[in-house]
Amino acid sequence: IGGGELLALRKAFGVGSVIDDISQSPGVKYAGIFRSGSLVVASKSFENDSTDNWYRPDSLSTIKIKTRIKSLGVRDEAFEAIAPFTVAGDPFGDIVIGIDTGYLNLLSAKLRQDIIWRSILFLIVSIVALAGVILQQNYRLLSGQYAEIQRDVQRLEADKALSAKLVAMGELAGGVAHEIRNPLNAIRVIIQRLEREFKPRRDEAEYAELTSVIRKETDKINESVRNFLTLARPPVLHKTKGDLNICISETISLFQPRAQSKSCAVKTELSELPSIEFDNELMHQAILNLLENALAAVGSKGLITIKTYFQEGRCLVEISDNGAGISDDEKPRVFDLYYTTKPTGTGMGLPMVLRIIKEHGGRIDLVDNPSGGALFRLELPSDK
Repeated sequence: IGGGELLALRKAFGVGSVIDDISQSPGVKYAGIFRSGSLVVASKSFENDSTDNWYRPDSLSTIKIKTRIKSLGVRDEAFEAIAPFTVAGDPFGDIVIGIDTGYLNLLSAKLRQDIIWRSILFLIVSIVALAGVILQQNYRLLSGQYAEIQRDVQRLEADKALSAKLVAMGELAGGVAHEIRNPLNAIRVIIQRLEREFKPRRDEAEYAELTSVIRKETDKINESVRNFLTLARPPVLHKTKGDLNICISETISLFQPRAQSKSCAVKTELSELPSIEFDNELMHQAILNLLENALAAVGSKGLITIKTYFQEGRCLVEISDNGAGISDDEKPRVFDLYYTTKPTGTGMGLPMVLRIIKEHGGRIDLVDNPSGGALFRLELPSDK
């Protein structure tokens, strides 16, 4: 036997072993190898029909793999595939494998069932994940709403406390004012008569100076009494619809000379505001009082900032300074009657501002100032 024939035999025996292994695989009905159109190796169950041109080499001229359903008898079919076969990298022929269609149908059913179960599992996981996302969003929403409700409750409690404080301050001021006003009027009348009807025989200049001092001091007391009564009685508002920024600008124009005399800069950041109803004179008084307090806090070469903006249906005014600020111990008392940190203060300015803003249906708060100093925020309702 020549070397070429021996090599061919070795390849044939090796290929036969491969065909036996393939034919014993699950679902495989038969397997075989064609070479030059002739069947070289095949399993025992392989049925070759010499008239079947499907196994000819030219049938694979344009494609590498070809498949078909082959009938093997009554209710018996095989899914048959043919493809080129190589041994040690060299072309050897074409391999044919026939697989039981029943086995393929069973695999297909299992695959469909597996796909269905995987789809159901994926759907369940998706629903659970979606539910988790929705629950998380609802939790965040509820947490935000709960925090907002807490803030509203705290604000209502603060408003209630401020209202009670205003009532107490008003009652106190009214009682004190009425007790002082009558004797004060009597003293003033007596001083006027002394100045007009009596002339001392000596020390006339000293007499005139003393009576003048008494009259001026009684005028100061009378002014304090008038302020007391203003706190005791709610101010009568004469509201007109207008631009709050105009009122603020006019107040700043009147305030600027005092600020310039102390080398204090005034910065404005006035955003567009809707028209609202307010008492121009009282609002001017409230803003001017806050500006005067800021000027007293910063001293010379300070900075006062007035900012307006519109937020959530309310007009907001912020007046801040770069002074030393207000300590945490003093903050709860800044709106108390007679409480003041200034040596010459009366302790009536901020209570009056509070009363004016409350009568307008608004609120005033002393809030934290990131840049230091004090920051008062006024909120006034708007129709928008």
